[in-house]
Amino acid sequence: MAILQVKGLTKEFGGLVAVDHLDLEMNKGEILGLIGPNGAGKSTVFNVISGYFKPSAGKVFFKGEDITGLRMDKIASIGLVRTFQHTLLYSDLTVRENVLAGLHLHYKSGLFDALFGFRTAHKRTELERRATELMEMLGLATRSNERSGDLPHGYQRLLGMAIALSSNNPDMIMLDEPVTGMNAEETASTMSMIRRIKQEMGITVLLVEHNMKAVMELCERIIVLNYGKKIAEGSPKEIRQNIAVIEAYLGTKANAT
Repeated sequence: MAILQVKGLTKEFGGLVAVDHLDLEMNKGEILGLIGPNGAGKSTVFNVISGYFKPSAGKVFFKGEDITGLRMDKIASIGLVRTFQHTLLYSDLTVRENVLAGLHLHYKSGLFDALFGFRTAHKRTELERRATELMEMLGLATRSNERSGDLPHGYQRLLGMAIALSSNNPDMIMLDEPVTGMNAEETASTMSMIRRIKQEMGITVLLVEHNMKAVMELCERIIVLNYGKKIAEGSPKEIRQNIAVIEAYLGTKANAT
């Protein structure tokens, strides 16, 4: 059974239809890319699936459960988490403190408790262990005591992933432009981390990204949107050769040669 199903998803803002009757299905354990020109509706799809926006019509199912219109925290609690284009960090806190804050919030503790006091020694030990695992997995361990606001852009994005993954054993993560704005070295490192999230943690990955080289190398399957509608779906090779996709990106008729 598919881990994520989107059926007839529509989102309108006044008279603007940002997403238009979208059908989407994801298999457990895959990396799926959602791409399209600026304004195609990609981020709106993310925001509706994750609970940030309520849909105008349509349904979203996760692990067979109808999650349409649920709050973001409720959706995260059942295993579907996300990052944002602009990484949400406590910039004055260290990397470790940010990850611990995320862990405590998911474990229904407050930020004050996360940083300055723990209810039990056992809980503190367990969350410290989990924080260390996440930092090691995402290549952040050597920067654990650095102020997050001082991190290079690529490391801030990785920290955003660590905070999202601090949810209690998520099954799926949605990555919103994970490598956009990165240099070549940062991009390669982040792509490697995304593969590890899938292979070592068994987490399904849905990503929106403008870096087409990264999308083509990372994703087993790609869905292309234009003006809120799905115009193509297939393997990276199929998408590269799709005339409708070429026309959407170039804004003109093109030959797929």
